[in-house]
Amino acid sequence: PPTAVPRVAAEGPPAIPALNLPSMVAAPVLGEVDEFALGPVAVAAPLGEVAEPALALPAPEALVLDESLVDQPPTVIDAPPPRYPPAARAEGVEGEVVLQVLVGEDGRVRDVRVLRGSPPGVFEAEARQAVRRWRLQPATLKGRPVAAWVRQRVRFSLR
Repeated sequence: PPTAVPRVAAEGPPAIPALNLPSMVAAPVLGEVDEFALGPVAVAAPLGEVAEPALALPAPEALVLDESLVDQPPTVIDAPPPRYPPAARAEGVEGEVVLQVLVGEDGRVRDVRVLRGSPPGVFEAEARQAVRRWRLQPATLKGRPVAAWVRQRVRFSLR
């Protein structure tokens, strides 16, 4: 007579133990990647010679920092007001523009980027033009002037 073959329960893959990994932490934002100029990559030196570092970081004065990373943020010396757009004035429209401004180590505005405008498309061009004419005391780091990105709000009011 046929003999019964014991059935073996099919097992799946072994269970993977749970990992206790730390939650994700956001890294600080220092600016756009293309703002940082890295030095040349060194080639291997022949035996007996000392090789240069593989990656040379820029000098502190060449870095562009965020206003939260400097000892003293830039301060406005002279800020001519923006021109009020005639169409907005005629319609009684008020608003504001939030800009990201790059202030150089000499206190001059190097770049202006619009983060948001309210109402959109009304005041952005005038705000950018006005801020480009501003003179500022540059940001400082360890007592030395440095270039830094700052946020600036420009309000347009009919009062």
